[in-house]
Amino acid sequence: MTRKSAIGAAFFVIASALGLSLPGHATSLCDLRPATSWYTTISAGNYRLLFDDDADLAATPQIQHARHGNVFVTNTDAFRIKGPHGTCWASPEVGIVTMPVFIGNGRYLYISTYSGSDEYLFVVDAQSCKTLWQSPDMEGDAVRTHDGFFLPGAGHVVIKPDCLPTIAP
Repeated sequence: MTRKSAIGAAFFVIASALGLSLPGHATSLCDLRPATSWYTTISAGNYRLLFDDDADLAATPQIQHARHGNVFVTNTDAFRIKGPHGTCWASPEVGIVTMPVFIGNGRYLYISTYSGSDEYLFVVDAQSCKTLWQSPDMEGDAVRTHDGFFLPGAGHVVIKPDCLPTIAP
C-alpha cells in the first residue's frame, strides 16, 4: 500500500466514524424517528396525534374514534395534532392512519393512510397541521429504507437533510 492510499484509507475510516460525508456522497441530517402509540393517541416527539374527543382539548366537532390493531380511524376523517403551542386539525385527506408513523427533525410527520384500495404516504407539518407532501397512490404499505421509504408501485422516496421528501428516479 502506498502512502497516498494509506492516507486516503485513514481519512475514509475517520470520516465514517465521525459521520462526515466524502466529496460526492450525501449524508442525511434528518433525524427520522418512529412514533409510539397507546390506545387512541400517537406520540411523536413533542406532538400527539389525537383520535378521540378529550374534553380537556374542547374538540370541535366532537368525533367518534376507533382503533383496530395499528389502524386509527375517525368518523370525520380528520384528527388533531397537539403540540407545545396548541392544537390544530389535520387535513381530511389524512384520515385513516396506519402505524408506523415517523417524525423528522421533531416536526415533520410521515403518516401512512388508506381509504378503500388507495394508500398514500403524507408529510404533515406538526406545528401547523398543513399537508406538505402526498405520495402517488401506493400498492401496499410504505417500507422504511436507510434513506427514506420504498412505496410499492410508486417508487423510492428519499428524505433530504431538511427532512422533506423527494421521489428518486
